Amino acid sequence: MSHKPSGSIKKLRLARELALRMLYKWELSEEITPEDIEEAQEHFALDDDAMQFAKSIVDGVTKEVEVIDAKILEFCKQLVDGVCADVDHIDAMIEARSVGWPISRQPLPDRNIVRIAVWELINRPETSEAIIISEAVELSKKYSDDDASRFVNGLLAGILQDVRPDAVSKTKSN
Repeated sequence: MSHKPSGSIKKLRLARELALRMLYKWELSEEITPEDIEEAQEHFALDDDAMQFAKSIVDGVTKEVEVIDAKILEFCKQLVDGVCADVDHIDAMIEARSVGWPISRQPLPDRNIVRIAVWELINRPETSEAIIISEAVELSKKYSDDDASRFVNGLLAGILQDVRPDAVSKTKSN
């Protein structure tokens, strides 16, 4: 029996997916900036046409969440702003744990999925590391190849030792 995520989890997953898409575009063309989210958020409050435009941005991301609300946009903005601001530090952490596989050689979806998760591990201590890693693995299953989910899981397990060593020691003692 599979577990279906609750409405709140679906909204956070949608925010992560939207952030992944924006970071992907940002890295490819640098046309998408963190300000784009802020601008979109302002438009959301204006009218139904803006809401339809926003829905078209995430069309194909998920059909399960019908309403794109302020919580989704705010979380997406935090993710994109955070990753963009800390990308050098995050990339250094990723490279330290992916020996022989420089970040420049990692597929764009994979490295951006890991960047989002690393940023969350560092900056969202209220979110369980299990949830963060699980969400990253789910994104990699959806947006990358078959081996990506194992790579993402293993890489994040190593980074978790650096970022949240107490969480790792609790897991080992249980």
